[in-house]
Amino acid sequence: MEEYDVICFKSVLGGIGYGGNKAAQETAVRNLYRALKPGGYLVFAENLTATPVHQLLRRKFNRWNTWRYITIKEALAFCSDFSEVRWRCFGFLGTFGRSEGQRRALGRIDTALDWLLPSSAKYIISVAARK
Repeated sequence: MEEYDVICFKSVLGGIGYGGNKAAQETAVRNLYRALKPGGYLVFAENLTATPVHQLLRRKFNRWNTWRYITIKEALAFCSDFSEVRWRCFGFLGTFGRSEGQRRALGRIDTALDWLLPSSAKYIISVAARK
């Protein structure tokens, strides 16, 4: 197997978990861990389940309803084999924008409100995990 210093991805695990398949998400991260060199990094950003409001609006407005959003706890559990894991959550309003301009404007508000909201209310997690 080839080994890599860094593996990065964004919004991939949700699709891998198609139809509620958490085991496939766990397997994917385990395989990525194996593909890293010792000391290598897995860096990713994923959409979180977030709040009940986020979940309701996704069901109402998203045509794809087979995406498996992860929780913070799951993201960290997927990375349990790594020697070091740093993570941060962000975003609350940005996802509600229907156009890129709206998302940018709401994202600026998110930046200002970031310190007020708990991680559990946010809809994106970024993770840097060191093997």
